[in-house]
Amino acid sequence: MKKYFFLFIILFCVQVFPQVYEFQESIGNFEDASDFAVNPLGFIYITDAARNEIIKLDTNGVVHKTTGGYGWENSSFDNPTSIYFSGLNVIVSDYNNHRIQLFDKDLNFVSSFSNRKSNENEESFGFPLACLSNRQGDFFILDSENKRVIKYDLFGKFSHSFGGYDAGSLTLSNPSRMTISPDGKIYIADGKSLVIFDEFGNGISKSRLQIKLSDVKFASGVLIFTSKESVYLNIMNSAPVEFSDFEFDNEIKSALFYNDRLFVLTNNQIHVFKKK
Repeated sequence: MKKYFFLFIILFCVQVFPQVYEFQESIGNFEDASDFAVNPLGFIYITDAARNEIIKLDTNGVVHKTTGGYGWENSSFDNPTSIYFSGLNVIVSDYNNHRIQLFDKDLNFVSSFSNRKSNENEESFGFPLACLSNRQGDFFILDSENKRVIKYDLFGKFSHSFGGYDAGSLTLSNPSRMTISPDGKIYIADGKSLVIFDEFGNGISKSRLQIKLSDVKFASGVLIFTSKESVYLNIMNSAPVEFSDFEFDNEIKSALFYNDRLFVLTNNQIHVFKKK
């Protein structure tokens, strides 16, 4: 009963009325942005899937560095799908190269990791959709080829997998993104479901939703859900965020909070809003 009560608190014990945000500015110029992240200093990191680049810019839209280009060598990409900032590292899921690449905060290459050709099927992954890490430095990779999450320790040693065919009612069917809470819970956007595990792979809950999720993020202590058309703060049973006198002309990819402002990523720009 505790796990269902926990999910109830997360999804329903927040106001159900729409929150109104007013437009401030748009920054960036991307071709087909797929994801973004922000570090504590306010630098934003964006993956541009069409350009196969990572872009670092500040909250004023000034570009500080770009790296990438199509390829399979270090610092090159073939469809970077997600980006995550952890400690001093920027973690990028390099989808078609079946690997994870790590960079420092200035986008200097640090290392890469792949395991698709492993003889141990339990440890291998392909077409990674997302990668993140916890406070202990463990890595969690959303393996779309096998529809599961694989956990490795900070030395790259396999720990375990979860969410696969043996997960029962919590088996993943169409995972797209995941995020981790400060207390180590893994939230996975799985089509029209939200699936939650702890960092040891124990299932907590699965909730059916009214919309298909494109992303889920923890940012500045706020759990943010996005679909292609809308942004939701903390709950899925409420009205979406209302954007005053603003209409999106491209699909929403992701959203996050920084310094009490809501940043919404679309294919070609980041739109910045303030609560009205």
